[in-house]
Amino acid sequence: MTRRLKMYALATVAAVGLASPAFADWDNIGSVHVDYGVDRDTRSPDFGGPVERLRFMAANGDVQCRYIRAEYANGSSGTLFTGMLRQGAPHNVDVPGTQRNIRRLDFLCRSFSHGGADIRMDADVGQYRAQWRASPEWARTWSRFMHWADNSFNRMTSPDNWAFIGSASFRGRDDHDGTVAGWGGRNVTEIGFKPVNGDAVCGRVNVRFGNGVVRPYTLNNGGPMHNGRVYSIDMPGNTRNVTDVAMRCHALGQYAVTIDIYGNK
Repeated sequence: MTRRLKMYALATVAAVGLASPAFADWDNIGSVHVDYGVDRDTRSPDFGGPVERLRFMAANGDVQCRYIRAEYANGSSGTLFTGMLRQGAPHNVDVPGTQRNIRRLDFLCRSFSHGGADIRMDADVGQYRAQWRASPEWARTWSRFMHWADNSFNRMTSPDNWAFIGSASFRGRDDHDGTVAGWGGRNVTEIGFKPVNGDAVCGRVNVRFGNGVVRPYTLNNGGPMHNGRVYSIDMPGNTRNVTDVAMRCHALGQYAVTIDIYGNK
């Protein structure tokens, strides 16, 4: 099997992807599939602008990397990570101020799982959103991936109030459970659910609050949730300190689906 780059369509990630730290302002910018037992090199697409931080997380198994290397716009390069990426454990990388304009990433990694694994790439664009919007690739590529560019969030509040919390991935046609933790008991007024690589159905969503209370919700009245659309639930006014969200979902019309979770602060 050859390695392949998949922009946002994480169709072969693990059955459950764990969450990121609460309210880190991350955007998923793609994933790299890593084959079993053999180091192979691949490259990300060109970035749309500078970043403040990057995050790498292995899914569907642990990954060993000889290097993850950044190529910068000025032609220089540098190693961002070397070593083991444990499944579901995010590794954050601060990008120095003089080297934030990354052109692309190079990976030389291998999986310990016979079926291969994935490395998810997230970026904290921070203050550089204007540069990304000015990129020649913005309309064709990046505007479809950045949560702050998604018109689905333009309802009563600014999309900048939404923060990516984490993802849960589901395989097969039967319902499976997935939990997104890492909320840190932060107050949120609304939770958004966005299928990102296909349609999904979620029969049950349980939200646990800091006081131990668990409230059940239904997404889209139990009907199909379509790829790229955001389905939200409002939090009760007196109980908004969320600690985790447990979901029971399945893919619809394909083998696997990933659902990204957002909190509205």
